[in-house]
Amino acid sequence: MINIMIHKPKVSFVLYKQHKSSDGRFPIKIKIYFNGQKKHFSVKSLSLDKTHFTVEEFEKIKDSSVKLSKRNAADIKLLNSRNIIIEQQLRLQSLAESIRPFSFELLKNKIYNLGGDYVGDKVNDVYYGFEEYMNYMKRNNKLPYIESMQTTLKHLRNYHKTNELPFQLVTTEFLYGFEEYLFGKKTKLKSSASVAIYMRNIRTVFNYELDKPNSSITRDNYPFGKRRYRIKEKRILNSNKSLKKEEVNLIKEYKTNRIARIFARDMWLLSYYGNGMNGADILKLKYGHLEYSKDCAIVFFNRQKTETTAEGSPPIRFFLTKEDLKIIDRHGNKDNSPDNYIFKGLHDNITADQKKLTINNFNSRISNRISKIAEDLEIEKKVTAETARHSFASVLRKAKISKSEIGELMGHQNTHSRVTDFYLDEIDEDRLKYIRSLL
Repeated sequence: MINIMIHKPKVSFVLYKQHKSSDGRFPIKIKIYFNGQKKHFSVKSLSLDKTHFTVEEFEKIKDSSVKLSKRNAADIKLLNSRNIIIEQQLRLQSLAESIRPFSFELLKNKIYNLGGDYVGDKVNDVYYGFEEYMNYMKRNNKLPYIESMQTTLKHLRNYHKTNELPFQLVTTEFLYGFEEYLFGKKTKLKSSASVAIYMRNIRTVFNYELDKPNSSITRDNYPFGKRRYRIKEKRILNSNKSLKKEEVNLIKEYKTNRIARIFARDMWLLSYYGNGMNGADILKLKYGHLEYSKDCAIVFFNRQKTETTAEGSPPIRFFLTKEDLKIIDRHGNKDNSPDNYIFKGLHDNITADQKKLTINNFNSRISNRISKIAEDLEIEKKVTAETARHSFASVLRKAKISKSEIGELMGHQNTHSRVTDFYLDEIDEDRLKYIRSLL
């Protein structure tokens, strides 16, 4: 007889019938099966709401095909126990498979931390994955995107309602269920673009985990992609989020004595003429980024979004006219040494949290005041700081500028330039002047 060896340990929860309590219930235990051997571990240190069940109760918990009513109090408790047990089983299975070569003693030590409390398996937890990725973003100065990650994590916790979420539990069905939840009444989300952002954030955390050595995620249990969950991507050119050239000109010609509105108008126009720069890009501009030529200037800078991710990515370049330079003269710092920031707000000794707060406040101020200007001009669309970036792309596209060229101007990494090697023939100064004339 040939003994077939099992190369992976198998973790399950079983009803331990050797011990019966006075109320007729039995304790559950962790059962580990490996290479023909089995061992049982206590669950007393695990985060279980209930550890003793009748045979009938446990059968209902183990058999997911048995429907439990959310209107019945007893069934609600069993359903909660089922969800917790499934999560714990997935976590322990991943923990067991991470031990190479496997031994029962090592697993026991990991579960109980050598006799202490259960230490958990943060490596296989989506919530922890979010926290870890946000720390990575903070270290790499990607502050504007941390808030989006935090919001996604909050929605995930509200949807799943548990302290842990193993990566293996986030299946295609889970993601479609979460998407449906985001569109529901509890979140009050109406924009499919916002939902797409949150789903991309989850995919980002999965990809970050997938790139690790000994990752708990494999291509087999990766829930995104063809025949799996597909994110409903939105095109960047959205007529509801962009203004026509005529509407931009109305903002340009807007007259007011209010200093705050003059500043908002000018910063919005600088974003529009500056290849759709966002608030972080504007505040990061230094006088050294300007290369003057007669009555104009060429601006060279790396976008906040791509400076840490696009290896070898060339700087964004755009053309400023004499009229555009008046914006810098009106609002810029008087000290125009190359290392000095053009606009007030940031400085080299600022902390990461202070920088994030400064950028958020800047964007809020521009959005609030530019929306008031749009109301005065009877522009019916909602106008915010971000509208300048959408309008830049939309106006150029209508002027027959190619998508790949718009992509390069805006600093996008995923443009047709990856296929055509667009950067081998980068945009020259005459072309920049022509593009500026179209805006």
